[in-house]
Amino acid sequence: MVMLCITIEKKPTIGILYAPFTNKLIWAWVGVDHSPIKRDENSLLEVHKPGIDEIILSRSHAGHAHEILKNIYRDKQYKIIPAAGSGLLFSFIFHRLSIYFKYLGYKTVQVLEEYADYYLHITPIKKWDVCAPDAILRANHGSITTLKNQTISYDHKDKNMLITDGLLATYKRNHNDLLKFFEATNLTKHIFQKKKSR
Repeated sequence: MVMLCITIEKKPTIGILYAPFTNKLIWAWVGVDHSPIKRDENSLLEVHKPGIDEIILSRSHAGHAHEILKNIYRDKQYKIIPAAGSGLLFSFIFHRLSIYFKYLGYKTVQVLEEYADYYLHITPIKKWDVCAPDAILRANHGSITTLKNQTISYDHKDKNMLITDGLLATYKRNHNDLLKFFEATNLTKHIFQKKKSR
């Protein structure tokens, strides 16, 4: 997947996601316009069912998210939708080329197309992996923040391009309610305690 982002005054303003192998293009210009949200007819994912939280996690960067989610969702139904992480992985199996798209952009599309309620990322991630998805979600009235409810500043003068406080991406799900739920169930506390102990 190709991702392009233009920022203005440290804010993601134009985002483009393009998957060349499927010829899928998603673009957005915050406050101006965005491409229509169309579900992929060939997708094997089911549109999510009300009453069950469906969470998309990075397969390669899930960290201890599975363990934490089990603890916080004790009395509630939930389903984890695994996804790949950042970059492209090419694997040859029985002389076939399997291509796995492993970008935050892909996960954002799954949230926008309502295959998942939200995307949770709890390990460090680079800002350039987040910028285009952030612009696209903002243009569609969705949200990406850290788990400390901070918007991401894309300041080119900032030497630290790593986001270390986790990420939450939502579209139709209430972003603040989820952050409060995480706080009430000690998810954020648990994540940041683990970080300190490393």
